[in-house]
Amino acid sequence: MVQLMQKEGMVIRNINSFMQKELVDGYDDYKVGKGVMSTTIMHDKEFYIKGEIIMPNSRGNPHSHPFPTLIVMLSGHVAVKHGQALEHYSMASQGDLIYIPTHYPHCPENIDSERAVKCLVMRNSPEDVINEFKITKIGGN
Repeated sequence: MVQLMQKEGMVIRNINSFMQKELVDGYDDYKVGKGVMSTTIMHDKEFYIKGEIIMPNSRGNPHSHPFPTLIVMLSGHVAVKHGQALEHYSMASQGDLIYIPTHYPHCPENIDSERAVKCLVMRNSPEDVINEFKITKIGGN
């Protein structure tokens, strides 16, 4: 059971259940790729936080968001192709922060064959908005 603690306008949410989750039963199949699951952690009219799991050997579809995004890597290693033609390539691991500007194309991929990637995704928006797009060639692939 999810517990929220609210006092004097501040909310505290424990994410241990998300951190300990190995299977993704009950998660919505996220619309930016097979094997990418997410669950809303907290949201209101000014911000949105979700927990996201990228299963081994899975990748999101190329997309962007109409809001800046901050991602906190909780576990695993993710390869991110990014740029207008997804021509750039960056790696992030547990403990890293990823900042993605507004409308900046990106495509995350878990290249590990055994371990899922877990992260917290935060935006200054009331909901998760995704602008998916098609690209004929992804950064040399």
